[in-house]
Amino acid sequence: ITAGALLLLTAVSLADILPSQCRYREICEEIVNGVSNDQIEFKQRDPPCPLLNCPLAEPPLSRLDLCYRLTSKHNAHAASFIGGTVIYAWNCLAALTSPQPYGPADWSKWAGKHCGTWRSVDGSGTVTQTFTDNALWQAPTTYSTPWDTFHLQRAVFERPGTCCDDGWNESGGGLSVAWGWDPKDSADHGGYQGSCAAYSFTKGSASCLIWITGQEAFLECVATGSWGRRRTSVGFWGFGLWTIYPLSPLSFCPIEEEQVLSTPARLGGK
Repeated sequence: ITAGALLLLTAVSLADILPSQCRYREICEEIVNGVSNDQIEFKQRDPPCPLLNCPLAEPPLSRLDLCYRLTSKHNAHAASFIGGTVIYAWNCLAALTSPQPYGPADWSKWAGKHCGTWRSVDGSGTVTQTFTDNALWQAPTTYSTPWDTFHLQRAVFERPGTCCDDGWNESGGGLSVAWGWDPKDSADHGGYQGSCAAYSFTKGSASCLIWITGQEAFLECVATGSWGRRRTSVGFWGFGLWTIYPLSPLSFCPIEEEQVLSTPARLGGK
């Protein structure tokens, strides 16, 4: 785990599901190297297998292939939710090719109570399941050490049948891209599921991140307009739409935002 992540875990309660010892840093570096080499690999998700020896889910993707896949899903499922913000593959490709720094002002755009749903889709793009997927993203905190400065943001994800799972986003500290940890279920999966690296870009009023894990990838955007502040996420197997409310001591989602979890299953989304 990086020094920044250790500082975060010291400052807040320990995450329910932690990366396997030092695998977090190692996996994030694997992801970054794959992007740099234009050979992005995704491990098989199902059936379960030993992740260290798990086969690839498909042949490695190029940066452009990944961008076409994610932006087409964004434009089909999420663009209209944030004011019709269409994203092109070259917007994504520029971010993967030339990573840009991400700091406190950028993380602050995501801070708040995220109230919304994740929708799973089949191969034809038809929605098959809808899940409540609320989370609390804290304001970022800057930690300075004798070695470097880290920008850290804690995120608490609500999960069915449990109180919550703690994750984080981090940048700075000499990292060429942002890193994160998003625990999605009680299985650590060798760290490949939760460890992720992010590449940023803007499109109009939208601030976007391409999150890449060892098993899947997501294109997420946050934007503000006459409709308020909203977040979108699209992945290989679904998409999420959220309204973001300001941080407050209560930070409950309005009742109209709540939706019933159709079946207990793994949630998607970063």
